[in-house]
Amino acid sequence: MDGLVTFEVLLAAFGLGEDGGLAGLARLVHYLDVGGAVVPEAAGFEAVLAGLRETAADDDALLAATAPVLDALYRHFATQIKQESS
Repeated sequence: MDGLVTFEVLLAAFGLGEDGGLAGLARLVHYLDVGGAVVPEAAGFEAVLAGLRETAADDDALLAATAPVLDALYRHFATQIKQESS
């Protein structure tokens, strides 16, 4: 599993790599963590996270605020994969 970030290793370990939404999130996480292939959504996601970090009182609040953003990105990537395969 050389060259993979932890999120990608977890997806592989649990057999979730075929889920289009999770695969898209994995590409995003990989790019933000170590670089590589550019993910167009990365700059916007980083900006949203920066704003949330400034407004969240603590890590629990940050997690609660970030969860809907990640859910939306998951849906975006899952839909994107479906459209590409149609």
